[in-house]
Order: sequence, then structure tokens, then C-alpha cells
Amino acid sequence: MTSCSRLCAALACIRCAAALSLASTFKILEHPGGRAAQSEMESSGVPTIGVEDTWADLRYGGRSLNRAVEAVDGVDGAFVVRDVLARDECARLVAAAEGSGCFATFDAGKNHHAALQVACRPDGAFIDELSARLAPHVPRARDGFRFADKVNARLRFYRYAGDGVETFQPHVDAGFPGGGWVDDACAYDAYDGAYASRYTVLLYLSDDFEGGETKFYAGAKLEDLVASVAPVAGSALLFPQAVGDEAMAEARKAWPFHEGSAARGGAKYVIRTDALFHGEATPFDPVDPHVAAVTEAFAPRSYVDRTFLDAARRAYSVHMGVENAAPLLYDLARFVKPRRVLEVGAGYTSLWLLKALADNDAELARIRELQRGGEAELLHWPWTVGDYVEGHDAVPARLVCIDDCAHQSEAASSIPAIAGELGLAEYFSFAKGDAWLMDDLYEGGSFDLFWLDFGVGTRVAEYVAKIWPAIEPGGYLVCHSTITNENTRLWLDAVRRRESKEATGIDPDHVTHVSLLEPHKRFQNALTILQKRPPGFAEPLYSVQA
Repeated sequence: MTSCSRLCAALACIRCAAALSLASTFKILEHPGGRAAQSEMESSGVPTIGVEDTWADLRYGGRSLNRAVEAVDGVDGAFVVRDVLARDECARLVAAAEGSGCFATFDAGKNHHAALQVACRPDGAFIDELSARLAPHVPRARDGFRFADKVNARLRFYRYAGDGVETFQPHVDAGFPGGGWVDDACAYDAYDGAYASRYTVLLYLSDDFEGGETKFYAGAKLEDLVASVAPVAGSALLFPQAVGDEAMAEARKAWPFHEGSAARGGAKYVIRTDALFHGEATPFDPVDPHVAAVTEAFAPRSYVDRTFLDAARRAYSVHMGVENAAPLLYDLARFVKPRRVLEVGAGYTSLWLLKALADNDAELARIRELQRGGEAELLHWPWTVGDYVEGHDAVPARLVCIDDCAHQSEAASSIPAIAGELGLAEYFSFAKGDAWLMDDLYEGGSFDLFWLDFGVGTRVAEYVAKIWPAIEPGGYLVCHSTITNENTRLWLDAVRRRESKEATGIDPDHVTHVSLLEPHKRFQNALTILQKRPPGFAEPLYSVQA
């Protein structure tokens, strides 16, 4: 692109920015094309705009997405982080970029596509949020340089038309200083050399097309394909950069080359940014400055005291056989941190579940304070899942108990008073009635943990089919008295044989289970724990980068 063309593009961008600054969903700031602070960013000919944080927001609405990490086989140091962005966030980013009207065709020989540079506030909420989502998965050090827990605020938007032609040909990426929108100017280096990048971050914003893979080759020759990463909207591909002329020369000899291949049938949208590292190499510090603070926040402590035990015992009935099940349920809830729990058959176990919910809140509040103080790390790695800790109480913790209070040894009717006495009433809801008739409670994804402790006899499969949709993917159904009770055992054996949904109430491909037996008791002596695992569900993987 000629200097005249660049100037025209810049002027066009200024005009569209001025018009869109009135938009309610985002704000784009105009900037004069001749300002020296922008010369490095605009020298490529790519239209460049500076934006405020209101330009396009990132928000999960209290949801924590499942950020699984997958290594890219064949490419040393490359990996994919799933669900960095939600799909609606991807759509808003695409709409904001397209709405600017500033995308311009860019053809530098090796790359041919539409391009737009967006300079965000380096320390603004937008970049802070994006950095926080990626930071736990980025290696803490590379070549002696420590990760700064930041991404580059200079976002490079690429749009590949769905014509099967536009590509970014094989190359090796170099590092950059951290840029952004500073003092109402687009700064190529917003940190005065304090940070430089060492990992490329490719954020995929769309996937409604064929092709479009990021392909890695053993060299610049296209026939030596070693890996191919298919874009999935919301995921990020990270891989190392070569920093400095000498490193680039060596990388071109030994590193895999990568290309952005052509898309067909729909436009491919990508954001290129970078993981920033401290600008000076420092030896790794083996001293862990936060070990005492993390120990204090995480160290085990006894929550179940004599006051609780004495109060709870008033609800204990030996006929219910839950003297060991109750603390097991407490520990399970403390471990998996459910926010919404449903219990059918209230009593002694209700109090232990309520105590677990309250203790979870106390623990997470303590850890959140640690995290906000920047001390939630060990060995220079984040020790907590930041968004989970911050958002754990977005959904208030609640135990809903269902009981008709008709059993001759029932203790359910005493639970509201005892819960109030123990200061646990805020976590408790009681629904007196027939559990078969509580359909309004069994809405899809209503509960993280379901404790089933009432006799359904030969109709257990029918009842499980009714309540299974109410369990969140990854959530748990815990059933009492399953192994040695003849009626329930028939159902359990069908589950073990992976029989049909008609026989068990559960799709056999959507569940895993384990059963536990108390061998010293004849009755009320077993638990079966089932986890709902529908297709697509997977726990996050945090340790790919060791």
C-alpha cells in the first residue's frame, strides 16, 4: 500500500470513527493520521483505531466457561485454550470491528486479507479481563523472561473472505512491545520497553466456514505438514515467538512455519495479540513469597464443632442409617463446591449439607481476598482459578429439601428450626409435599448436586428419568441404599450393564458412577454416586504447561 493509500485509509478510518463514537454499544475515538506516536503502528498500512473499554465488553454473566487446554502435537510449546471467549462475545467483537467500517484489504505478499488494528487501553477493564482468562495457561517463564500476566492491548483483527483465496502464508512470528491507546494516541510501545511479547495469541472469533486452519510445517515447504489447528470460535491458539534478529534467523532454520489457510463458504475472523513478558531477563527465583499466605487461606480447619454436632444429633434417626453418609456428603459438597443442592428426604443429612454450603462461602471469601491481594500463587504460578473464585457467589448457595414428613421416624419437620439455631437458615428452602409432584423444581440444569434419600421402590428408573434433566452437566446424583436393597439393586445393575434409558432413566453414554458399601450394616448401607457427563462435557486441563 502506498503512502497516499495509507493516508486515505487513515482519513477514512477517522471519519468512520467519528460517526461511530455516537454508538451506544461501543465508542471509537478518532485520531489524526500524522501524529508521530502513531507512525509505527500505521506504517504497515493497516487502518488503526483507538478505543475505550466500552467499545466491546467481555461478560459471562457469572458463568465460568470450561477452559480445557490441549497441546498441539508436533509443535513444541504450542497449545490451544478452549472457551477463552463465549460465542456471544465473539459475535460482539466481530460486530464492533465490522461496525467501525475500517477493515481494509491488506496485501503484503505473504499475507492477503482484510485487516484492522484496534488499540485498547493497556490497563483498562477489557484487556484486564482478557488477560485474566489467558494468564493461568501461559508458561510463567520463557528464555529467562517472566510472564507479566498481560496480553498486548494492540489487537490485530484479520478477516479472511470465504472465497478460498485469502491466506497468511507460512512464516515465523516475531515478538513485539506492548502497545495500546495511551494519552489519546495509539502507542506502539505503551510501556517504555518494560514488556515484550514471547507468545503469539490467536483468538478465533468464527468457525462457520470450511478450511481456515492454522497449519504448521516443518519448514517453509508446504508439503511438510506437522499440525493443523481448526478454528473454534472462542478458543485461543498460543505458540512461541522469536525475539530479536539473531533468534529470528535461528527460528527460520529450526522452527515450524505456520500459515493461516484460506476459508471457504464463510468469513474467518481472528484476533492476533501477544502474551507479554518482562523486558529484562531474570534468573528464576526459587523463593516462594506467598507460601505463608496461601497456607493460611487453604490450610484445613475444623468447621464441625460440638455446637453443630449436638444440634444436628437432635435430627438423627438410626432408622435412616446416615451417620456416615452425612459427613461424606459434607465432604463431597466441600470438594466439588455445588451452589444449588436438592435433597429428597430431609433430616440429619440436611444440616451437614447446609453446613458445607456455608463453609464453602467462608473458604471462597478468604481465598478471594488472597487473590485480590495478588498473593494467590505458588512457585510463581496462579494457585486459583481466578474467575471461579471471583464469581462463585454469583449464584447464591441454596439447599432445597423435599419431604412429606409422613415417615414414622421423620426428622424433616425439625430441620428449619435447627438450621435457624445454627445460623444456616439463609441457605435453606423447605418444600413439604410429594416429590413426584414437584415438577416445577426439576427444570433443566437447576442443580449441581442431587441427594436422593427416599424409597421409590420399583419406580426408581421412572423417578430418575424425571429428575435427571434438572442436574447440571458435570453435576452429581447421589442415591442412598442402592446395593443391598433388592428393588434399587435391580436398577443399579441395569445402570452397571449400561442398559437403555428406558430401563434406567439415564442415557448410558451420559453417565459415570461409583458405588460405596458400608460392610458392617444390613440396611441403609450404601451410596451410589452418578455424574452427568453428556457429550461435549469435559473438565478443564490446567497442567499442559508444566
